[in-house]
Amino acid sequence: MMNNRLLMAVSLAFAQMLWAGNTKHFFVMISPDFEEWMSAVPMISMDGGMTGKAMTAVDDMCGWFSYAFTGEELTDNVVLYRDDDTEREDVIGVNGNWETAATAQPIALKMLFNMGVDSLFFVPDEDQKTNGDGYYYSKAEVDGIEGTCSYVLASIIYDTDASLHPAFSCYSASGKDCQQGALDVKAAAALQAVNACFGVTQGLVYSTLDATVPQSQRKPKLSASGKKCFIDEKYFNMLFNYTPGVNEKSCFDMPFKRAKDGKWEFDSDYYTSPGVNVQGGFYPVETTTDAVILAADPNQVPVAAARTKRTAEGPVFYASPLRKINQAEQMPEIDILCNGPGWNKGMDCEGLFADGAGTDAALSPKFGKCIFGWSCKADAPEDWAFFVSGTETPAVRSDSNEPRWTSKVNDDGTGGRNQHYCLESHAKFVYKPGLKFSFRSEGGDAWVFVDNTLAADLGGIHLSTPGYVDLDKFKGYDGSLLTVGNQYDLDIFYCDRRTPMAGLRVKTNAYVSRKTAISVKGKKNPTNPAETSYEICFTATGDGSCASALTGSDEGKTYCGSELLLEAGIIPSYTLVKGNKVSSEPVAGFEDVSTSGVYKCGINLTNPAIPKVDKSSICLPGGYYTLFVTIGGKSKKIMSFKTAMEMDVLYRNGNAISVDDETGDVVQKGKYSVETIAMGGEMIPVYVSAVSSSNDSSDLEILPQEAVGMEYTLSYDKLMKVYKKIVDSNGDETFQKIRSGEKLTIGESGVDTLYATVDKDDLSDSIQSFEVSVTGRPNSLKLNFSKNPVSDKIPGKGGAAVGKIAKSSFYVRQTGSYQFTIVMDESVTSIQRNFAVMDLQGRIVQQGVINSTETTVPVLSSGTYVVKVGQEMQRINVR
Repeated sequence: MMNNRLLMAVSLAFAQMLWAGNTKHFFVMISPDFEEWMSAVPMISMDGGMTGKAMTAVDDMCGWFSYAFTGEELTDNVVLYRDDDTEREDVIGVNGNWETAATAQPIALKMLFNMGVDSLFFVPDEDQKTNGDGYYYSKAEVDGIEGTCSYVLASIIYDTDASLHPAFSCYSASGKDCQQGALDVKAAAALQAVNACFGVTQGLVYSTLDATVPQSQRKPKLSASGKKCFIDEKYFNMLFNYTPGVNEKSCFDMPFKRAKDGKWEFDSDYYTSPGVNVQGGFYPVETTTDAVILAADPNQVPVAAARTKRTAEGPVFYASPLRKINQAEQMPEIDILCNGPGWNKGMDCEGLFADGAGTDAALSPKFGKCIFGWSCKADAPEDWAFFVSGTETPAVRSDSNEPRWTSKVNDDGTGGRNQHYCLESHAKFVYKPGLKFSFRSEGGDAWVFVDNTLAADLGGIHLSTPGYVDLDKFKGYDGSLLTVGNQYDLDIFYCDRRTPMAGLRVKTNAYVSRKTAISVKGKKNPTNPAETSYEICFTATGDGSCASALTGSDEGKTYCGSELLLEAGIIPSYTLVKGNKVSSEPVAGFEDVSTSGVYKCGINLTNPAIPKVDKSSICLPGGYYTLFVTIGGKSKKIMSFKTAMEMDVLYRNGNAISVDDETGDVVQKGKYSVETIAMGGEMIPVYVSAVSSSNDSSDLEILPQEAVGMEYTLSYDKLMKVYKKIVDSNGDETFQKIRSGEKLTIGESGVDTLYATVDKDDLSDSIQSFEVSVTGRPNSLKLNFSKNPVSDKIPGKGGAAVGKIAKSSFYVRQTGSYQFTIVMDESVTSIQRNFAVMDLQGRIVQQGVINSTETTVPVLSSGTYVVKVGQEMQRINVR
């Protein structure tokens, strides 16, 4: 029988060999300020950028991407780059965007993972990181650090019905169609035109748009061959123009999300339309009312008949061979299937997708017997929804249930969907190599124009039909290839012209940039230097929002000051926050304020377009504040200011800043990380400065320049001892005990660093809590002291101990400025051991021999270091 010691040795050896069995996760935050990365996929490289693998967008962490290592060889030569960055000009290394070297220094990922962590989170944007190096070891630590994971593309919906327009119809197994004639077109003529357009029908519109009019006024024009489907130009023009008595106009924000592959996508197969309870299908006007229509445009007349509900069915998936990713294009095979103006490596799809049987016959020889999901429901994607047959009732995935819902119109008027509508959407993008667009439309026509030139031609009434555009090979309006760095127009037109299914999918690696169109101009009052008036300007552009879509113009009209109110009819709103970010805690009663008046004694919004701030009159508690203006969902900083601050202990992590009294500009001065646990007899730093009060969980704002020379006294629990470090003329350090109630004065640094401790023999529990505070202040710093070396979590707190990643024969703690101490477990102090200290690039910055229980190690600068003793490693942040 194997004895325990041998068993332990075998287990340890096996554990050391088991790397391949453990999955390690590396996460990176892609900041919205990294504009080039918004239209790219982050790649992780193990060889310094020569090759790489795509990272995956994380579903529940906005802006984060991840890569899972399972059995892969790790290196200390890891960098990140964009998939379109062939020259590796924008590489991210260990120092993120604050890198000062000519080339990005690699991340020592192997070393970091060998420290015993399973997940590593990296924030490479200096403005987003909340610690010194941007590296974190748990999801909880990065909670609240977010990027951009969605945007909206505005659409104008022209809702109509077969009873109002002759180009719309209904599928019916009995053959009875809902098109009974409309306008001056008889039923027979209307149905003849509808039937002439079954399946993909290209060439129904001219290949260019009119570039001489504003983008949002450009419409497709019916070609001569298109008359077979739409009878006459006048009926076609009604599709994308408000026509009294025929349609009603409303606005819809089409939500794009970042898919797992990093591309931006709107997919109605997985979308739940407003007003319905099940996903699948595209029905954007389910909740329109007369009030909604008039709010979109008060000059139109609502048409109740346009909102007629008709029996509808959910979408049908394509079989797995068509969902398979094409390696060359990194898109599903179905998306690159059909040739068109922007793609010529597929097949001719003219006439296809008119019905299931004909499409099956054409595609089965290449993709197998099953093409549509109704023939092979067991092949549905893993995340596809199932329903009780003939209903909208969600059900488990099984042979007895169906992978599509059915909604029938009931006698009481419930059920069905508001179908028969057309949509137009206008946006802009900046071209760079590698951009692609893919589209699918179901139920009717879709035409997509890039640079006013037809790029995807999906005319006709059809099942879900794909279109694809490779912008690297696409020729624009002037007949030449697109120019890198230039901005181009994107125009999408779609009609749901036949029941019972409607669907739209748009996927691209292009990012519709939404620039803030607000500017602020400040002017001081010559008779009162403390008062500044700010003129607010707003530029109305076609930026992808519903507001700009409905204006009918995108020529960059700018409104300033009173023009906002009198000409544009825009009333700005204002929010005052504690801090310098629009997401910071708002001041009570000062969030989204748009009512004229004077607020907080010195913020004058009598003219909402020209606010005035008199800093000498403001009545607010001590702190640092920022005023923001918001127009159309966009916010812009107006100015920052500070009021008399309160002396306080740092009761959580804090950012030291300075604020320019004249300009309100903020300068970051450094970060203070609060430690809260140590072994009895060890010292924990306690920081005191001028602190901005805050009720949320974000970092405190510290203004050291305001604290210099200010007096305070400390209050702390019995048994605690507090010391102040004294440095003599020779540079020798001693610790001077502070008496309770002793008056102290903040030094020239603006932040006092004191040291608190409790003798281990005075502790009655294994871990005991104590508090220290500035006398008279409500906030306190809670400290925990342990009888034993700190190696586990604080009971009931759920957080890892400071400086401790995994149980080890040693731990590390900071014991002074730019120094820390390695504390060995008493059971191993008799063994002489070598130690090494490395930075996050894996470079050794200190090394030596441990001969006693405690070894003090100095370093040259603050930062995160990895301490290695034997084969064990620990991490510590040093200030």
